[in-house]
Amino acid sequence: MFLYSFDVFAGAVAPKTPILSEENISSVVTENELVGVMLDLTPSYFPKDLLEVIAGLTLPYFKQISAGEHHTCGILTDGKVKCWGINDKHQADAPKNEVNEKYIQIAAGEDHTCVLRGDSTIKCWGGGEDNKTKASLLQDKYIQISAGGHHTCGIRVNGSIKCWLANSYLNVRVPNTYDKYLQVSAGKGINYCGIIADKTVSCWGDWIILYGINVQEKYFQVSTGMYHACGIRLEDRTVRCWGYQEMKYPDDHERYLQISAGNNHTCGIREDGTARCWGNNTYHQLEVPDVNEHYVQISAGGNHTCGIREDGIVKCWGNNTYHQLEIPEV
Repeated sequence: MFLYSFDVFAGAVAPKTPILSEENISSVVTENELVGVMLDLTPSYFPKDLLEVIAGLTLPYFKQISAGEHHTCGILTDGKVKCWGINDKHQADAPKNEVNEKYIQIAAGEDHTCVLRGDSTIKCWGGGEDNKTKASLLQDKYIQISAGGHHTCGIRVNGSIKCWLANSYLNVRVPNTYDKYLQVSAGKGINYCGIIADKTVSCWGDWIILYGINVQEKYFQVSTGMYHACGIRLEDRTVRCWGYQEMKYPDDHERYLQISAGNNHTCGIREDGTARCWGNNTYHQLEVPDVNEHYVQISAGGNHTCGIREDGIVKCWGNNTYHQLEIPEV
């Protein structure tokens, strides 16, 4: 759901390797969000010409980042996890990955964080003093996860969705459980959106998230914020948003590779690799630094945003009350 940064050169010595290629597309598992693991998408769902654009980009050092409400976590190229920002509920206490344990995707929520492991199981931390994020005990196999406010959703290997509260075993009701999903995005509050197998969008939760949605249009990515959601249309790669009306989508008619919705703002990467944000700018979360630079991933958090540039520099901007822009050394 969410993401940020200071000037940190994340790829000083890291070799630049293609994100996707004909050889490894089938082996990538998911998303939030620019390659499978970053877009909350299964690889087969990318249009072929978009795959060609993405394959020309590189992923240095941080191979994925995810911004939560007031913290951010990322997976490094060596497989380790780094988190920074607020840690009042232990949401930034990244686990020491076990020997040979591989992390495929990371998802930061409001006060908890989850990772998808290489064996398709989920591990979570945070969510309270007693650290009751019970998803760590779930044995279901997943292909994609998304962390929202106090809840998490995942797509199981059979295409069904399961959502649960971060600090309990309680499941969150998912409508039309017979549908097969390609992507799910958990927003703040009780809002959720997902892309069904026919590539249309289904949203549920607070009524406002349904306002203005066109259930006939086809999408290849969707991202859910607090009271709004945005998607990239499959037909022409332009952005459409619905829900709270201040979250108007950009009128540039440009094609986008990835979008990410925060609390009250949204950011996206255009086809030329540059980033653009829109919505509420109270904490300067729309003010993309280096507007001419190219990004390979972007993630919008509560009131901050982070992105990985193609030169390996991680940038974050917006609210820094809890040091969520201060990326640790790696």
